[in-house]
Amino acid sequence: MELDEDIYCYTIVANVKSDIFSQVELQAFLRKTMTVFMIQISLSIFFLMYMNDAGEGGETKVRPSIEIQEPHTANQLIRLIGCFLMHLFILPDVRQALTLMAFMKYTQDPLFRPSRMTNFLIALMKLLSALICQSVLILMMASSGSISDMIKDFVAIGFVVEIDNQFASTMKFDGLT
Repeated sequence: MELDEDIYCYTIVANVKSDIFSQVELQAFLRKTMTVFMIQISLSIFFLMYMNDAGEGGETKVRPSIEIQEPHTANQLIRLIGCFLMHLFILPDVRQALTLMAFMKYTQDPLFRPSRMTNFLIALMKLLSALICQSVLILMMASSGSISDMIKDFVAIGFVVEIDNQFASTMKFDGLT
């Protein structure tokens, strides 16, 4: 199985290669993974709460509810394209997370046994972050009235989806290759 170069996969590999890493290093990997997961989920929730609402004087206010916009042909086409592209964007993460979860659930290999539950939960975090970002994008696209807002929403959520890859690319992970 080929793994992505993101913080979730790096942490799973570090857990499997526990003979190379000390307990302190493994805990550092887990903390980094939890931090990235919390950032992704928090940003998704903040986008939903504060999207495109400016109060008087330019103040941002919390949106009380999501108002689905009336359908117009051009807007519907942009919504469809944006959601489809995001789906294609997160599909490899979803597939890999599901594959890792199934592998961790059914493996009998003694190498994976000690960290099986932890790795299953890390794969679950990878899956949830992708699915929550996709769901938030759908809600944001449905409530955006203008095409420029839809494009901004797509770019913003696309950034949130990529945080785990960006975080991993800036870290130095000796012993994982």
